[in-house]
Amino acid sequence: MAVTFDKRPIYLGDRIVLAAEYEAADTDPGSPLVINVPGMVIDAVMLMNTEAPTNVNMKLAGNTNNPSQAVVNANRKSITLTGISQAPGTDNGNGKLLIYGRRA
Repeated sequence: MAVTFDKRPIYLGDRIVLAAEYEAADTDPGSPLVINVPGMVIDAVMLMNTEAPTNVNMKLAGNTNNPSQAVVNANRKSITLTGISQAPGTDNGNGKLLIYGRRA
């Protein structure tokens, strides 16, 4: 797992803002990555692909650079990171996560 969390989350009363980065391989469609966030109840997840947007030349070369998505699981203490592309993670790109929630 290549997801790395910021060592210093932001605390706003009982709220937490946690930043993380992920690699393209973490978004492989065949094996979605489940990220557990202990001690936190997740309210929202924002995801940003940090790879350059796809242009026509890259698309013709097979690099579609599709965005990924983060889905909050039913327990609200973990998220599933999945890529939209049907190909392995290199088509989905690296990115960053911002997780907002409250202390459990």
